[in-house]
Amino acid sequence: MIAADITSKTFLTIENLLFVYGDKIFDKTSTIFLELFMIFYGCKFAWDMSYKILFKHKIEPEDIVKPLLIMSCLTVFMSSSHYVEEWIVRPAYNLAIGLTTITAALTGKLSGNATIIDMLNLVDQRLNEVIFVPCRAIAKNAGFLEYFLKWGIYFIEAIYIFVWILFITLLLMSVFRFITFYAISPLIIVSLFFPQTKLIGIAGFKSLLHGILGMLMAGIAMGLTVSIISDTPDLFYDNTGNMKTNWVFGSEYFTLLLLGLISIAFHLKSAKVSANLANIDDGAGPEAAVAGLGTMAVMSGKTALGRMGGKLAGRSARGAGRGASSLGRYGYDKFKNGKGAASLIEHMTGRVS
Repeated sequence: MIAADITSKTFLTIENLLFVYGDKIFDKTSTIFLELFMIFYGCKFAWDMSYKILFKHKIEPEDIVKPLLIMSCLTVFMSSSHYVEEWIVRPAYNLAIGLTTITAALTGKLSGNATIIDMLNLVDQRLNEVIFVPCRAIAKNAGFLEYFLKWGIYFIEAIYIFVWILFITLLLMSVFRFITFYAISPLIIVSLFFPQTKLIGIAGFKSLLHGILGMLMAGIAMGLTVSIISDTPDLFYDNTGNMKTNWVFGSEYFTLLLLGLISIAFHLKSAKVSANLANIDDGAGPEAAVAGLGTMAVMSGKTALGRMGGKLAGRSARGAGRGASSLGRYGYDKFKNGKGAASLIEHMTGRVS
């Protein structure tokens, strides 16, 4: 069983670090990147002016006003993290939070003005009510010799604990993308003004979009899971409200197991979908971990089978080689002595020892 508010507390802890940590890194790096921008952009401006004076003999007002306006606005914009936070990071973050909460509110268990904390508490509450509390009660009441029953309960609990871990991990991964964007936003903004580094800035804003979509997709996956669990009748109790004794490994058990596996698949795919929509080649942490463990298990099985098959094939080949060698020597001796093919055939069919 998970604590009633552990998800929201974990999320709030990371959320509080988001803007505090981002502010500190921004203040430490913005001056350096602004100075580098002024050096390179000033050199570019001087080169353009010299080229137009010497070769074109004409300078438009735009050629002077535009660079000066860019340098002035960027100096003000990067003088404080307030502008980046209030104009870019916080609106994008609030958008992601709002969309994630809406997807869970569609289950009918939340009001329209619910917050992200309400949604996270709902997730913990429904998982406890439908899964963990009844499972704990069944395992507690099981006899000493009913270990098979207990292992069935522990397996269901493990499935839904993994669902919960995937959900909170995907949310925190999205929060981390906001933190990284906020922290390196001076580099991202400065790089947009040079053709050679423009791709860095575009990639930075793609990462921000990935954070929004990643949080939204995680909310959709868990919102669907909560919706299905909430609409499912009580699987642990009969019509009179008594707990079923033959529930484990029955039809209800496998129904709940299937729902858990489907939820895991939804969460694993949500990271890939958000990366595809943001056009980012990003290896999702949970998906990569599960895929890595699965691949390790499959490769271990394939290696064991390959070794077994190799040994069997080697033994067969050695046996066939020895038989062919013996047969060849026998045939050569018979032909050499003039006894011909008939003697060889008789030897092969076992008529002559």
